[in-house]
Amino acid sequence: MGLPRLSFLGGVTREPRKDLTLHDSFGIPDDEQWDDLTEREQSAITHDFVVNTSSESPPPKFGDLKDPVVLPHGNLDPSDDELNMHAVDTKDRFIKMTDGISEKEKKHAIEKMHRLRREYD
Repeated sequence: MGLPRLSFLGGVTREPRKDLTLHDSFGIPDDEQWDDLTEREQSAITHDFVVNTSSESPPPKFGDLKDPVVLPHGNLDPSDDELNMHAVDTKDRFIKMTDGISEKEKKHAIEKMHRLRREYD
């Protein structure tokens, strides 16, 4: 379990948050699944989420990643990714309801969202 390091180089956006899927968000072909991706590809995707409920990084399942705050643009290139402040602004509530992480990790995740707000808002 842990809090992945966020990776975004494309700036900041306030677009409404949408759910991230392997195929639509990251440009992974429809016939490929999480297990088909390289460790490098899985790691790149992991850095778009606040919480990894697995003890492994990258996690064994895409579903282990919770609370996305980085908006990918249909590829795995972090130079296109934008920090989604709309998602950051709503994360406190979602993090508190996230199963699979300790209260201490929830507190750290919420503090991370507060730091992002101060730094980028």
